[in-house]
Amino acid sequence: MTVSIAPIATLAEFLDRPDLDDSPAWEYFDGRAVQKPMPKFRHALLQKRLIRAIDAVGDRYTAMLKLRCTLGDRSMMVEVEDSPGEETA
Repeated sequence: MTVSIAPIATLAEFLDRPDLDDSPAWEYFDGRAVQKPMPKFRHALLQKRLIRAIDAVGDRYTAMLKLRCTLGDRSMMVEVEDSPGEETA
């Protein structure tokens, strides 16, 4: 079940919420704050396998779980993110 609250005027107002990173996490888009649904078992298992696969590549990438990304007028909780890691020669 997804929970939505009354419209929030600005992204800055949303980012100041004290319960922003409570579980389940909140996201902001289209002027609304929406709470993400709790993941199920299969979802968590897929995340685990995906992170393991990304980390197995070596130091080229680093897998991150539950990372908040704020871009433009949106703020989302990304489930799995891979970012360039430190490359070793």
